[in-house]
Amino acid sequence: MKKEMFSDRFNLTEMVIDGSKLRTRRLAENNKKYIGYKIEDSLLYGKINSCIWEYVEPKYKVGEVVAIAQSYKTIYDEKGSHYIPTRITEDMPSWNNKLFVLPDAMPHQIKITDIKVERLQDISEEDCLKEGIRNDMMDSKGYSFSYKDESKKGCYEFFNKPRKAFASLINKICGKGTWERNPYIFAYEFKLIK
Repeated sequence: MKKEMFSDRFNLTEMVIDGSKLRTRRLAENNKKYIGYKIEDSLLYGKINSCIWEYVEPKYKVGEVVAIAQSYKTIYDEKGSHYIPTRITEDMPSWNNKLFVLPDAMPHQIKITDIKVERLQDISEEDCLKEGIRNDMMDSKGYSFSYKDESKKGCYEFFNKPRKAFASLINKICGKGTWERNPYIFAYEFKLIK
């Protein structure tokens, strides 16, 4: 089983677990062997040289079950010690860092239900809300689309449109200018199964 990491800084792991985040976009352009990309028949192809293109396979497949990565400390706080493998101790890196956890030891899992290939800016307003953008509070300017930023002590950033909120969020997660660059992405839809 594979694991997927969602940003704790922006409360996304918690939103996946509570069922309010149902989709995630992952950059397809991380493979340095390609010098260009194109979409053909809803599939992504990477250009190897001036005349050779090859199919770029998504990380996950429809129907695949994926563990939601959480640090063992988070799992301990949420579920208790019986969910922690006996060989894991508090002095190990995985106690506080979910990068090092074992997928099979994770208590929460998602199942991939759909995969789309598109450019980042092709996201719909409806999909922004499935990505973790909230529409349940309003700031003093009347802006109601937001996301939580734990680096600002749990403050919310507010926007007047869901796409503006998502653009800001993706730039913080993937690096400044990501939205403007409009890279090719894999959009994974999923449901929480455990």
